Amino acid sequence: MTFFAIRTAGHMDRYWAAKDTILAGQAITSEQVVAVEANPGKSANLYLPADKAPNLRATQTIGAGELLARSSVTDSPAEVKRLVIKLSSPLPGGVEKGDYLEIWKLPESASGGLSTPDLPPAAGKIASQAVFITQKKTTSVTPSEETSIEVLVNEADIEALLGAVGQKLPLVAIPVAS
Repeated sequence: MTFFAIRTAGHMDRYWAAKDTILAGQAITSEQVVAVEANPGKSANLYLPADKAPNLRATQTIGAGELLARSSVTDSPAEVKRLVIKLSSPLPGGVEKGDYLEIWKLPESASGGLSTPDLPPAAGKIASQAVFITQKKTTSVTPSEETSIEVLVNEADIEALLGAVGQKLPLVAIPVAS
């Protein structure tokens, strides 16, 4: 009986693991994953076995080296788009690739500046779960620094977001818990 317990404990199966960080909404193909030997024990049914090529989409960010949990993927079609937007203020420190952001539009006052330093009543959330990819800071002729970010945005939020960009409304990104 002892031999059986040792053999079971040492049994390894093949599971999919992320080669690099896979962002929420991103397509998962065989190029983004690697088959690894693992023994998740009683939790084995929570992970995707590497018995066939994945053709999935991440529903949440999966870190490099993590096993692909069944709850982190879906086989439904893409409903996210990649977009670069210019922000009126820099991102707070500590925002990392894969973090969720809310994108808010702020109204401009008659003088062209922001109406108040805090979010005025006319401010509106236009994207509630944008996934941060990267940021680019540029300096212009003026002494101000501009921040552009690349995000994955739900298709349902695209129209409102592009409307705000087209109206040149100031945009702010606020990190949120995932």
